[in-house]
Amino acid sequence: MTGNKKHCTLILLAGGCGKRMGSDVPKQFIELNDKPILWYSLRAAEESAIIDECILVIRPEDEEYVRKDIIDKYSFAKVKHIAWAGRERYESVWSGLLKLAGRDWIDLSADEKNETLSDRELHNNIDTDIIFIHDGARPFVSEMIFGNCYDGAVKYGACVAAVKSKDTVKIVDADGKIISTPDRSTVWNMQTPQTFEADLIFDSYRKVMSLDKINITDDAQAVELMSGREVYVVEGDYTNIKVTTPEDLVTAKSFMK
Repeated sequence: MTGNKKHCTLILLAGGCGKRMGSDVPKQFIELNDKPILWYSLRAAEESAIIDECILVIRPEDEEYVRKDIIDKYSFAKVKHIAWAGRERYESVWSGLLKLAGRDWIDLSADEKNETLSDRELHNNIDTDIIFIHDGARPFVSEMIFGNCYDGAVKYGACVAAVKSKDTVKIVDADGKIISTPDRSTVWNMQTPQTFEADLIFDSYRKVMSLDKINITDDAQAVELMSGREVYVVEGDYTNIKVTTPEDLVTAKSFMK
């Protein structure tokens, strides 16, 4: 990170319900060493020299717990706004982006939502330069990863933390028949943060949300499809796992040791 630092906002997605974890407690609130998983990402942002502010995206029913038992309890001052999570990840990202523009997506009527999506100048209300989008169920994000993503966003405009695949990957058809074997040196496993110039990611998601049928699995795909801009990978970390299943929780606990 060189020169005058750009203003950076972290959108932290923490609206999951933990179905694959098989727990009554959402995965981001399950405890690791007596702290909820979400605490670790918030602490990384709070201590970061790169992240200037955080937009936390959660379910409305979790707000009281999050404010009292996480934000206030641990004095996470960089959490500037809370936005409501949607049913799908892309809706939660859009909710966080729109919060930066001063609007609350969940409270808008259908007509107001359509008006918002057609407003091509709404991104001018966003007072930040670079937006990091991170999963709250990835507790081991680090300053090194933030730094790599920052440098990548400054250089390319769009980048994703990723690690090279350690396994051979096969492409298969609907019947399970192997079609091809990609060169392993070209296969990377995507992580978060996924990091972008603010105008680029906002406009890309505005276009995504205007579609009748949406099949977007990550933020890079939104930018690739909606803007045509190239997205680059930057070095993540193999410990930067997403805690989604009970097996992931065992791995996370071993990393804590």
